[in-house]
Amino acid sequence: MADLNSMLLQHLASAGLGRQVLEDVDTALRAAGKSMATSDLTKVYDCAMQGQLRVRACLLSGRECSVSVSPWTTVAETKAMLTSELDIQNNDYSLASEGQVLPGDQAIGRYVSPTSGPLALVFLDPIAMLANELDSASPPRQKQLIGERLFPKVFQAQPTVAGKITGMLLELDNHELLSLLASDLELQSRIDEAVAVLQGLRVGR
Repeated sequence: MADLNSMLLQHLASAGLGRQVLEDVDTALRAAGKSMATSDLTKVYDCAMQGQLRVRACLLSGRECSVSVSPWTTVAETKAMLTSELDIQNNDYSLASEGQVLPGDQAIGRYVSPTSGPLALVFLDPIAMLANELDSASPPRQKQLIGERLFPKVFQAQPTVAGKITGMLLELDNHELLSLLASDLELQSRIDEAVAVLQGLRVGR
């Protein structure tokens, strides 16, 4: 196996691959040791030569598919390709690894190697997905993410003052805002309160 690894590295070097790529491949080969199957070695070789990762994903039902992507393809783009292959609604699912949902804007190569096992395609309701995004976002970004989802709902109820009402609601804590997004009844009640405040301000003038 050591001789085969050396031959592979020499071939990759002669093909003009950069030192960092060669070091990454060498590290992967050493970490796998004698337990690495020939199929795994082929995956490493294909990734290094073609710049493509073979990403596999499976549903809880057991259905599975795979797609070839660049390591720099985003998680969201990879998910869209996988859900298309499985003929399921892209927005209803997220990619997860070891129980953690992968951020959509990150490169898939951060989480998948040529010898990785399949990722999980898990169903998350929109509020749960938003809550997951908020966990890794800065406070200003958290308000922006919530506002992007809140404004269309407010606009449907009060289009002429939707911007003002959304701004007022964003003063609430994030936990309550998530509750409003999950309940149209609670949101409408808050919108009515905001409208009353705005009307009171007009009268006061």
